[in-house]
Amino acid sequence: MAKRTRYTIWGMVIAIILIAFAMRIAQLNDYPPSTSTDEATNAIDSFRFGLLWNLPLYEDIGRPEPLYRIILGIGAALFSPRVWSMRFTTALLGVLSVAAAFRAGVAITIGQRKVVRLGAGFVAASILTVAMGHLTLSRSIYRGTLQLLFTLLYISALFRGLEKQQKRYFITAGVLLAIATHTYTSALLLPLSLPIVGLNLLVFQRARWRQWLPNLILTGVIAGILLLPVAILILQQPDVMLGRVQDVTDTQTSFGQRIQQFLMQFYYMGDENPQYNVANAPLIPPIFNLIFTIGLLGVIWHFRKAASWLIGGMFILAAIPVLLSNEVTHGLRIFGEFAPIALTAAMGYVVFVAISEKIWKWRQHIYHVGLIAIFGITVVLSGATWQQYRDYWEKPEEWRLLSGYGGVQLTHNEWFFRTFRRTFAEWVIAQDEPLLIPVASMERMTTRTWLFSAYPEVRFDTPSQLPDNTRLVWPYEPKRGAFWDSERFYALLDDGVITLLPPLDNEAVAALHEKGDELTLVEEPTQAYSQVVLVGELGDFQPSYIALSPLTSPAIYGREELAIIALGGDMTLQGDEDTVSYTLLWESLQARIGHNYGLFVQLQTQDYQRLGGVDLDFWRWFNPTSAWPEGAQYPFDVTIPLERRLAPGAYRLVAGLTITGGKAVDANGGYGVESGGATISWVKVPQENIPSPTEPAHAIDATLNDLFALRYAEAEQTESDAVTITLYWEGLVTRPDIDATIFVHLEDGDGNIVGQSDIRPHNGQYPTFIWDAGEIVQTTHTIPLNSADIETLQVWVGMYTQPDFTRLQVMQNGVANADNRIEVGKLSNLLEVP
Repeated sequence: MAKRTRYTIWGMVIAIILIAFAMRIAQLNDYPPSTSTDEATNAIDSFRFGLLWNLPLYEDIGRPEPLYRIILGIGAALFSPRVWSMRFTTALLGVLSVAAAFRAGVAITIGQRKVVRLGAGFVAASILTVAMGHLTLSRSIYRGTLQLLFTLLYISALFRGLEKQQKRYFITAGVLLAIATHTYTSALLLPLSLPIVGLNLLVFQRARWRQWLPNLILTGVIAGILLLPVAILILQQPDVMLGRVQDVTDTQTSFGQRIQQFLMQFYYMGDENPQYNVANAPLIPPIFNLIFTIGLLGVIWHFRKAASWLIGGMFILAAIPVLLSNEVTHGLRIFGEFAPIALTAAMGYVVFVAISEKIWKWRQHIYHVGLIAIFGITVVLSGATWQQYRDYWEKPEEWRLLSGYGGVQLTHNEWFFRTFRRTFAEWVIAQDEPLLIPVASMERMTTRTWLFSAYPEVRFDTPSQLPDNTRLVWPYEPKRGAFWDSERFYALLDDGVITLLPPLDNEAVAALHEKGDELTLVEEPTQAYSQVVLVGELGDFQPSYIALSPLTSPAIYGREELAIIALGGDMTLQGDEDTVSYTLLWESLQARIGHNYGLFVQLQTQDYQRLGGVDLDFWRWFNPTSAWPEGAQYPFDVTIPLERRLAPGAYRLVAGLTITGGKAVDANGGYGVESGGATISWVKVPQENIPSPTEPAHAIDATLNDLFALRYAEAEQTESDAVTITLYWEGLVTRPDIDATIFVHLEDGDGNIVGQSDIRPHNGQYPTFIWDAGEIVQTTHTIPLNSADIETLQVWVGMYTQPDFTRLQVMQNGVANADNRIEVGKLSNLLEVP
């Protein structure tokens, strides 16, 4: 091959790669106009990894693969934690995929002249350069972008190995195959491409098996070793890797319909979701249809070649995840098809050259004419593709409108990419004064993504006074159809730091509402959701907060990573509430927490029956636990919906942490550990009516541990051989830290116990640790007489604690009782009281 021809081809290849680069980085901050939910999840994790180098692995069901976020985290560290940095990193990966397509196109055309092989690689790179689906994902923040790059690199190494028969290529192929397999769930079938190539060689190159078989085995062993942890994870925790697969599996649409929808994406119409594809563009740019179709015919014609088997196998392997799902036209899931598409186009070029050489007498010029024609087409098409891509975002109203919250008609910019949240975040960043904003409005993933670069740090404080120039901000939330004006949990944004405040008490919330009448509406008239914020000065507002009471026994979770150290909220309910709210103050006990924990908080009966609860992601995107520094404290506000009316008694407030799949982590401390969580407090529903003794009941003056007093006793013979004794107790302190059991003994004249009752108050429903000072509690004890003579029976009463059965110290009529029992008197006297 002449140097001039070689230089020409390499010049065009470099030009195509530069065109691909330009198309993928131009106006990255504007197109797409904001971030989708999926993009935000990847971006936030990557921001934090770039700052803290701490990324919990294999915990997010539906997006378990960590490699992409690790690469983005490196990009965040190099270029700053911004959306532009994440897109730029992804764009570089997309451009590398174009270069890898060139390399793979050259590698698979074994046996062709070098000029033809370079031309085949050039065509493979060109079709990726202008493919709208590849352009879309190269400018977005999606993990599937890696699949194509490493798949093409694996193919290049494998076929270079088959051509050169050098082990270094096969080792490299094994490593790249393992990486490609773990880039995205849809690539889990990719390792099957290796036995497909091996089967071809076994059928058509059996005589040379000593050359290729050991090397293919080497590739498979290398890939298998590197994929072993993933295989073990799939076997032990299938939900981690395959949970999303189960969610999207289609059992309704016929397989024939799915195949039809799948095939349409190549020539007619691609994914309609703008997150993964713009303008419903087909996978193959229409102007490349001819060469792609010729390539398909070439794959069939050259069925003896390993490359043909690989391409055909990859079309099928990449199609299986799509065909099994309920989202056939899914641009991200079908992204793996771009590898066989590019290689088919390369094969089409080889066939095109072969045919042209037979029918064109100036065959020495065919290479130049063909490549220049393809180069020119690619350049022109790149301009047209970019214009279509740009118009899609600039003129969204010309495309379909979606019905948004409240029936508002939304463009794809507003529906998929939440442009109103980007607008709000950028407005916040542009403010010079401190801002008081409801925390709930900043927990939204898209909002947090755009705020992160300016406000990466989250702290906790309880300031008694806010900065003088602080302004109150109530953002508008379309999903709620209202402003965030009824919140009690706020944060102060000032000097690059988000400071969480404890939830405001009722007085402070009312004071903020008085300020609400003076707020000014800030509008962004270019959006369907134009009301961005209400904002105004706080003036003389002084924050006051709900009380947070330290826990006498903090609840500790995991391997002593996190603890609940204080609690706020109403621990006394009336029983008819629909919801109850509590604030949990958490503390980080370690410098690096290994999980992004989830949280559940429940109200339970004493025997752990759930009465209501919530399961939350615990600030997974706003301020996840893996980002907490050692010693940091953060309040977390929860509202629990109750499932039924609560009867008087004691109820457990249980909190727990969860990891992958909702699995509860170990807990200790608190007021007991059961059901995967710790009881952090007891909630009381008081008695509906205060009991009072009959006239005249037997009065008693006795105290127990200075915590409880026995005031009255009554008796009634309810059965021929049983007696019911009613006691009236008074609490001397509020919520004593003791769970006492009441005993009543009937003794005969010889001191023998002939009948007794040992119960917790109200059969345990109203235990002593929820009694309040001055509260009267009635307990009823039915005791069999066992045919004993009533005239000989003496009544004794006391309390003890379990499990050691230690009696509470009794003082009766000012005198200590040695047996720590209260002498109530003769049973006959109690029964005779009129």
